[in-house]
Amino acid sequence: MLLPGLNYSTRLPLLHYPRGLLLNEVKADVLQVDYEYHRIPGFLDLPAPVRNARMEGDILAVLEAALQQRPYRRLILVGKSLGTLGISLVLPHLASRFPGAIRCAWLTPLLTDAALVDAVRQVQPASLFAAGTADPYYRADVLEELCAVTGGRAVLVPGADHGLEIPGDVERSLDVLRQVILAVKAFVAGE
Repeated sequence: MLLPGLNYSTRLPLLHYPRGLLLNEVKADVLQVDYEYHRIPGFLDLPAPVRNARMEGDILAVLEAALQQRPYRRLILVGKSLGTLGISLVLPHLASRFPGAIRCAWLTPLLTDAALVDAVRQVQPASLFAAGTADPYYRADVLEELCAVTGGRAVLVPGADHGLEIPGDVERSLDVLRQVILAVKAFVAGE
């Protein structure tokens, strides 16, 4: 399942390429969720618990519909920014259904969000984290803790922003994209 950011769709590189990897190399079914919460008037002004409950309900409804189609033995969840919060909101629901069979790729995770951090601590899914040190949602201590509790790996990019880009440096930004996508490739392959 691919979950986008607030203004970062699944058609953009950090989610487009993992989709291709999942479809072409892993031969996985892919559920691509393209919510557009930024278009809902007042959505961002709602209290966090209300926004989170709305997202959780929406994502669970879509996921339940997909899980009704056929049985699955494992789930790979890939989220970017707000999508990482979405993963954290549904993770506790999925943990009992897929014990030990959930892998999460957290691309620019919202490490400042208590709900996300608590869900990862609780469920401890196999995890890959990709973050930039210039991302306002990056917290070194939280990333270190979450890697430790999940046995996960981090791709940490010095100077990269919330888009995992190096401002003003296209070539380095492309190198970062390649580095992150190769890490996702290894992760989804179970390496």
